[in-house]
Amino acid sequence: MSFWESFWPALGSFLVGSVIVGFLAWLWRRSRSPRVVIGLYPRNGASTHDPVKEPWLRWYHAQVRCETDVAALHPELLVWPHDSDEWEQWAWPGHKSWQGIHRTPILIPIVLGVVPAPNPDGSVSMNRIVGGDKWVSSVNVGEWCLTPDGLAGLGRRFVAKANTTYTFKVRVMWLRDGTHQAHQDAEFRLVFKQNVDDPLFEQVVHHSRSHPLVHRIRRRAP
Repeated sequence: MSFWESFWPALGSFLVGSVIVGFLAWLWRRSRSPRVVIGLYPRNGASTHDPVKEPWLRWYHAQVRCETDVAALHPELLVWPHDSDEWEQWAWPGHKSWQGIHRTPILIPIVLGVVPAPNPDGSVSMNRIVGGDKWVSSVNVGEWCLTPDGLAGLGRRFVAKANTTYTFKVRVMWLRDGTHQAHQDAEFRLVFKQNVDDPLFEQVVHHSRSHPLVHRIRRRAP
């Protein structure tokens, strides 16, 4: 058998073997890669406050979790608020330094506001109700505040305007190959209709650039 008669079958076997090995390596890396998901917080309202006892408070959160048994290690949190032109560092709840994102969801506090509170007779009070937390009692009716520091304090404030949408982009980064290279993004909107006292917090899912879908499963705080 000549050299070329043996060369081409050997080359073909080598290429097929390389493809199979590469595919198996890809499957292994994929099985060992965390799959991070950012979504709406199920209650979508006052996470650390009782919405029945404190109906005047709206505190909207996102949440992040890992769908795989492989954790996303040393996560960092960034938010691009509606009034900013860049990503801003955001604190995890309680300023905890999470070692990893697992299957148990972690809350991401986004924005807090105070709305008129209903009275027992069914009427609505426009007077600000002072809650148990001093940092919340400084917020007037109609005011909204970013919460980049969670319970530690309030961020920038803005007054809700009718027929206006405020966008918040969330990015979670985690450690991969020794650096923070992997990340997952999500987009949320705080929507005010004509009645600014009844806002809607929703997540936008971009299945394509031209036809984004909106998740409105979780609407208002109960």
